[in-house]
Amino acid sequence: MIVTRRTLLVPLRGSAPIVSLSGRSALPPTGNLRIRGRHQSGQRWFGEGVPSIDVHMPAGLFSAQSETVLAEELAGVALRAEGLEPTPFLLGKSWVFVHRYQPSSVRTGLGTVAEDAVRIQILAPQGRLGAQARATLIREATEIVVRMTGDPTQAERTFVLIGETAESVWGLAGLTGEALVAWAVERSRSESAGSAGLC
Repeated sequence: MIVTRRTLLVPLRGSAPIVSLSGRSALPPTGNLRIRGRHQSGQRWFGEGVPSIDVHMPAGLFSAQSETVLAEELAGVALRAEGLEPTPFLLGKSWVFVHRYQPSSVRTGLGTVAEDAVRIQILAPQGRLGAQARATLIREATEIVVRMTGDPTQAERTFVLIGETAESVWGLAGLTGEALVAWAVERSRSESAGSAGLC
């Protein structure tokens, strides 16, 4: 079991700051998105979901800047695996939770310390990833970690786990299902109208 000592939610480039539920909304603005070359409203995205990513790593393995790049690149490869273009809108909704643990917190089955062990868990919408897409995502996520550390042997210490979530078991803004879709479409329309007024 990985013991988490500190957790950080990394806001990706171009997204709004993330704040607690006791403050202002942590949700970045919605807008139009491009899927396979077509512009669509937020309806398709909220009907299918975007990846949620957790990265468990020993404290000090990456610099703060490297963690930001790691989050951006992992979100990008996860979106592409789903067949979605990693636009700023989708990247802003793909949250990456960074969990830093004390280096001695992870042990092998022999009882020794598992040095520099990295565990990446990616949750994708159910049915969106085929076998080839999952294999590619695992390989690319591992390559990102290796590149960030500069150590080819880090691949042997990087575990990637891909899970699936059904549409009915996730939500945003306290909403799910049709209520969430309606909220997303309304947000998209209102912001599109506001942008048009500035032109």
